[in-house]
This record gives sequence, structure tokens and C-alpha cells, in this order.
Amino acid sequence: MDAAAECNDLASLAKFLDFAPQHLYSLLKDPRHYYYRFEIPKRDGSSRQIFCPKAALRGVQRAILDKLLTRYEVHTAAHAYVKGRSALTCAREIAGSEYMLRLDIKNFFPSISDRRVYGLFRSLGFRKKAAFILTRLTTFRKHAVQGAPTSPYISNLIFHRLDEQLTQACADWGIRYIRYSDDLFFVSNSSVGWNRFKTMVARIVADHGFKLNTSKSKAFRSGGQKFALGFRLDTPIPTLTRRTRHKYRALFHKAAMNPVWGKSKIATLEGVAAWYRSVAGVDETYRDYQSVLGSLQKIKAHEPFSI
Repeated sequence: MDAAAECNDLASLAKFLDFAPQHLYSLLKDPRHYYYRFEIPKRDGSSRQIFCPKAALRGVQRAILDKLLTRYEVHTAAHAYVKGRSALTCAREIAGSEYMLRLDIKNFFPSISDRRVYGLFRSLGFRKKAAFILTRLTTFRKHAVQGAPTSPYISNLIFHRLDEQLTQACADWGIRYIRYSDDLFFVSNSSVGWNRFKTMVARIVADHGFKLNTSKSKAFRSGGQKFALGFRLDTPIPTLTRRTRHKYRALFHKAAMNPVWGKSKIATLEGVAAWYRSVAGVDETYRDYQSVLGSLQKIKAHEPFSI
């Protein structure tokens, strides 16, 4: 089934996404009513505004993601927001390399304008009317928004040409390129002219309408410790950082000492244990985590007294 061929206008797009045309029309009429805003603190003391879609719009965006966007493949260098890839698969690609350069894209999602999103849908074969509707449903205030479920995958698709150009350029330098969202990683087992290389990358990135955040650039040299994505990467296999391991141990210690609290957080604890196992395997620490979880699972919820 060719989504682009099927979706020509509001009615056909609504049918494809399994929503009433009237519902889509109400979302298109004034998107301001379907977002709420909150702020999250940044490390530099400032804050980042996040716009999240309300349920009525989020359901449509989720359908656009699941039924439409994921039909199109992202570049193999991209490890974020892709089924079967993760921060761990990215870390495995990087771990053990002698040299690593990490660069960051400045204002990642705000740099993806509604015009670029419209151009993406047109390049995927959608006609003008359908591309306009999809763009209006997936952008707000003239750009992709970080809180929308469609934005991550849209960013990967828009980045495809840049991923390909960087991959080819890196091959000429004997460097491997890997990307996790707005973090660009360049790794090699031999030293190169990193300053010249970085200048070349900045030019390529700028040619595609993005900018590097120079304050977040970091080079890791041979023999030194390397950290990124919450992992230590100077060993052949990525390991969790000491800070992360301490945080996990503290969570399970609190759960063991306060079972009522632990029972209320059991889903979080199970997720932490599963993530730990995917990184470190089944070791003594993991078995300790499972022991705590086993004890919590035996606790029965208190039933009200009957009179």
C-alpha cells in the first residue's frame, strides 16, 4: 500500500489514519488549542521550552508515525528513535576507539522548520495538499516541536542526506560516523588533522541548514577516559558510568529499606533492572536487583477492612 498515493486530501488522509475528517479539520483550524507548554532546566541555568500535544492531537501524530513515517528507512548511522537501535547500540559502535570527537547540533528541533517538513513530505511523494496537512499536524510555531511523537522520526528522515554525506566524507579520512539524535560521533584508531576535519564537518552541517554548538564539542584522545550517552567508552565494551551505577544501587537500596515505596515504584525498578542487564549482563549486581524485585512482588496490596 503506497501511503503517498492513497493520501491526496483531508478525507483520504483521515481514512488512512483511521480518524474522522471532522477531527482532523478541528486540529488544523487552530493548533494552539492542542498544545501545552512547560519548561525544563538546562545545565547552563537557562530553561528549554517544550510544547507537548494534548491527547486529541497526540493520537493523530502517533498514527502518522506508526502508519506512515516508519514506512521510510532512516540512515544506518542514526541510532536514536529507531526500532532495534538505541543509546546502547550507538555506544557499542563507539566503544574501544582510540580517538573520538563528539559534536552537537545547536537547537536541533527548532532548526527543523515547517518548510523543511513540508519539503520532506513532498520528497516522499505526497501531493501538495496532503503534504500541507501533514506538516500542519506535525509542526507548531513554524518548526518541529520536541514533545511531538512525530518529531524524532521526522528529524531522522530530514537528516538522511546529511548522514549520507558525512558518512562518505568520513570514509575519505578513515573515520567512522555515528549519530544519536543531535549528537554526532566521529571515531578512529589513528590520529588525523582533527581541527581541519572539524572545520569540514561544520561546513557540511551548515550546507544542510544546521549549526554546531561549539560549546558542547569535545575531543577524546588516545589513552584517556571517554564518556558519552551515560557510558564509559574507553573499553571494548561500553559500561555504565560510576555515577549511573551509584544511582541504580541507591534506588534498589531505598526499595529494600522501604518496601512500600519500592512497591509503588516497581515498574521503574523493573525497567532499570532490564536496562542494567542489557548493558552489563547477568552479574552479581543484577541478581541483587532481582532479589529485591522478587521480595517486592510478594508484597500484597492492603485490602480495606470489612465491617
